[in-house]
Amino acid sequence: MVSETMKKEFEAHRPAARWLAEHGEVLRYLFFGVLTTLLNILLYGLFLALFGYQAANSWGNVLDNALCILYGQPPKTFDFIYTDKAGVYHCDPGLTPKGFFEKYVGDNLDDYQVVIASPIHPLNRTFCQPYMGDVVEENMFWLNLTLEEMEDLTVRQLQAGEPVFFSCDCHPDRDRELGYWDPDSFQYGAVLGGLDLEMSRADCLTTRESRMNHCMIFCGVNLGPDGKPDRWKIENSWGDASGQKGYFIGSEKWFERYVYQVTVRKDLLSDAQRALLAQEPLPMALWDPLA
Repeated sequence: MVSETMKKEFEAHRPAARWLAEHGEVLRYLFFGVLTTLLNILLYGLFLALFGYQAANSWGNVLDNALCILYGQPPKTFDFIYTDKAGVYHCDPGLTPKGFFEKYVGDNLDDYQVVIASPIHPLNRTFCQPYMGDVVEENMFWLNLTLEEMEDLTVRQLQAGEPVFFSCDCHPDRDRELGYWDPDSFQYGAVLGGLDLEMSRADCLTTRESRMNHCMIFCGVNLGPDGKPDRWKIENSWGDASGQKGYFIGSEKWFERYVYQVTVRKDLLSDAQRALLAQEPLPMALWDPLA
């Protein structure tokens, strides 16, 4: 039998237990992140003291060394070999990564805007990603619009003849071999006797049931008789053996449920949407499902 004293002690510690349960993921992330950083600094200092600056910077950095072991030394130059639409073979030798960017991409990235459609963040607001760290000296700069607005911008860029880079949750409702993303293709609830497994887009993000984990390219869209999209052609990066020679079809229901971000030309934005870009962006928290 539980005594009154034990009950009081349990009640006294309930807020602490609830706080730990709520913030456990963040605490684990911070603990192991700090531990890894401290270990890296310690080993770097040890190599610096024992072997000198050059050795410490060439193989004393544990994280860089591990990445080089796994993926090889980053190339300083490479040959760009391709066949054009007319079937003509081309080889552009000795390019540096920066040289390739300047020659084939161009310095026009400021012409594009990343748009998200998040129901758990304030609409018509800009956001930044101070903890992402995948762009040197820059924060990701996002504009949160409605799902309908994001989809409209995507369609109009495709109609203008330009593909659309996008981010999504690629895991649910996927047939990797046949190359389909479609919630209606997987009737889990029906198999389980009519069990209702539906969750809203907001609930999926809030509970981390869904989050952005993959980037691909929309290279086509099919518009139904009403002029609205009913399926999307997607170019993936998993090789020719997956999907239909590397291409997938995503249904409209899949787009509405799992596509969270697109990159579109700024000149496609309305005047009102462009005016929103002047706002000071709100920083997303480290544990944000879209961070």
